[in-house]
Formats: sequence, structure tokens, C-alpha cells
Amino acid sequence: MNFLATNISNFRNIALRVGFTFFIICLYRFAVFVPLPGIDLEVLSSFISKKMDGSLFRIFNSFSGKALEQMSIMSLWLGPYISSSIVIQLLSSSIPRLKELKKDGASGQAKLKQYTRYLTLALAVFQSYSIAFALEYMSDANSSLVMYPGYFFKISTVISMVGSTFLAMWFSEQITSRGIGNGSSILIFVNIISGTFYAFLQLLAGMFYGTSSFWMSIVYIAIVLGLILLIVTLESVIRPVTIQYPNQMNFIAKISKPEIPIKLNVSGVLPPMFAQIFLGFLMLGLNSILSFFGLEYVKGFLSKESLNILLKLFMIVFFAFVYASMVFNPEEVAENLQKSGAYIPGKLPGKKTQQFFESLINRVTFFGAVYLAFISLFPDIVLGRNSQMYVSGTSLLIVVGVTLEFFAHIGSYIASAKLKVGRFKR
Repeated sequence: MNFLATNISNFRNIALRVGFTFFIICLYRFAVFVPLPGIDLEVLSSFISKKMDGSLFRIFNSFSGKALEQMSIMSLWLGPYISSSIVIQLLSSSIPRLKELKKDGASGQAKLKQYTRYLTLALAVFQSYSIAFALEYMSDANSSLVMYPGYFFKISTVISMVGSTFLAMWFSEQITSRGIGNGSSILIFVNIISGTFYAFLQLLAGMFYGTSSFWMSIVYIAIVLGLILLIVTLESVIRPVTIQYPNQMNFIAKISKPEIPIKLNVSGVLPPMFAQIFLGFLMLGLNSILSFFGLEYVKGFLSKESLNILLKLFMIVFFAFVYASMVFNPEEVAENLQKSGAYIPGKLPGKKTQQFFESLINRVTFFGAVYLAFISLFPDIVLGRNSQMYVSGTSLLIVVGVTLEFFAHIGSYIASAKLKVGRFKR
């Protein structure tokens, strides 16, 4: 009877966490539909349909959950926070002061988190002011997007967007601490799904009403399902590294076999995501500079699809190696193994173990980068970024990765609950 009551209590705790996550998601999605004050929504809709249908806009609009096309207060979503987190992580691997904070335990992590917030604030202010400045000079058929331009509009836009960015950060932190999974990943997942679900319904409607090719739609769905299957398969691939302790008996070692699992995709989804965003801003800045100097022929060269694919490939590989070195530090792992008295069979503790991990991580990261590049670039090559039947490989990586992580968290809660009631006791 006590066993049954404990199971019911544990199930209730998991259900409450899932329910709380869903509640925060609903609040976040409600905020997405709140427009910026002073925007003429009719003019905005006409302007976007005519002038803002490029692939770069579609990428940012997908990540924001269609908040950008509505000029919502959530148009910046978690972009400034994610960018700041990546920058601080990169700096913490190279600047000695930040390195010390990273190794300083909870207090050091709290300090790095504080620096991330400061940088988020600076980026959010800059980006929101840039959007307000751009909106005042955008027009469609002699109608201004902003009904009452001026300093009041700029200030209200900055306050609305910055406040909404920090509200989204608070939502993500609440999901992480009181819900299920990583809050930032969950919110990005919801943003992508909200746009993808609508596009999928449009695709089905086109198939059944004859407005799009039936067989091309079937091929499109087959490609997406094949990519999802490939992601699910490769995300679970690990390279185990067996470790041993000096006082570990042979028969115990054969039973337990303690291992360090190293994933094929060590760096996660950040390399293609960051490469896509960085490449978008780079192309946007270069196009603005070239337009200012009247170098239209250079703009035509930069807009070539083949060049964009090559640049994206280079950036994905580059960020994969950079971020893998941050996620898995061979020197730190070798040092921790040596302190605990563990060693890798056939490798001397210390420098030799570190060199082994460095070589292993480089090999694994290479194959992981090839996998990320293939998933990210395959839709661009096969479907074309300007095709109506286009799916972003980066979006697929995020959606599948967050889904797997979500169910892994639920599985871990269930497993820990069973251990608490002694179900696995021998």
C-alpha cells in the first residue's frame, strides 16, 4: 500500500512539472501576440508580404515563433541571451580571470551568469533601438509603419523589447527549475513548432485541394521523415571510454565497467544555429555596405547560393570544434581522473591521458561536424532556401534534440522515483 501511495505521489510530481511547463509556454505564446505600441498592423502585413520574404527573414521569423512578422514585443525572443551566453562561454575559455570563475564552483558560475545578463541587456538595447530606427524609415504605398514616429516610439520600443527579453529569460529559468527540461531549449522548440505546424497544415491543404504537386509533397514529407530518423539515430551514438581504478578487482571491473560516454555530436545544436545567425548578420551587413558604395556586382556574387552553402559549411565546422573544446575539456577531465585515482587502461595518468582525450575529441568532433553540416545543408541543396517546400535542417535538429531531451528528463524522474521506493533494490 505504501508502495502504491509513493508511486501515485511521484506521478503527481511529474504531472505537476509537465503542467507547469505547459502553463509557462502558454504565457509565453500569449506574449508573442502582443504587438509593439504605435505599429500600423495593416501596413506591416502588406510590407512583409511584398518586401520581407527572403530566406534570412524567414529564418529569424521561425526562431522567434512568427513574432518578428507581427512586430511583437517578443521579436527578440531569447536571441540576445543566447548570443551573450555563447560569447561569455567563449571568453571563459581564453580570458584567465573568467577561467578562474568557471572553476570556482557555484559562486563563480553565479558571477558568469551575472556578466551574461549585463551583456544581454546591452545587446537587447542595441537590437531593439536598431529595430525601432529601421521601422520609422520603412513604408509601403506612402503609408508609414509607425503611426507616431519620434523619440517616444523609440523609447517605448526599447523598453517593451528589453523587458520582454528578460521576461522570456525568466520564463526559461522557471521551466528549468520547476518544470521539465532546459527552459531556453523548450521555448525555442515551441517557437519553431508553432510556425512549422502551420506550414504543415498548408502543405496538407495543398495536397488535397490540388494547389501543389501531390507527389512533390510526398517526396518532401519523406525527406523530412528521413532526416528526423537520421537525427534520432546519430544523436544516440556514443564513443565509450573505459576507465579503471587501481583497487578495482577484475571480477568487479567485468561487471560494472565504468565508462565515460562521449557523444558523436559533442557540441550539440549550437554550431549550425550560431553559424546560421552569424552568416545572416554578416550577409546583411555586407549588403548594406556594398549598397552604400554602389558595388552591385559584388552583391550579386555574394548572393549566390553555392557561396552561402560553402560559408555555412565552414562556419558549422569551425563552431563545432570551438564549442566541443568548451563542452569537453581534455585537460580538466584528465586532471579529475588523476585526482580520483582512475586511469584509462594502456594510458599513463596526466599528460598522456590528456593527449588521448584531445585526439579522441578531435576525431569524434570531425564526424559530428560532418553530421551537423549534412543535416543543415541537405535541405538547402535539395529543396532550395527560397522554395515554398523548405525546411530548415537547423530547426529539425533543435526540434528532435529537445524532444529527446524532454523524454530523457521524464525517464530520469521516473527512474529516480522507482529507486526511492526500492523497486530496484537487490
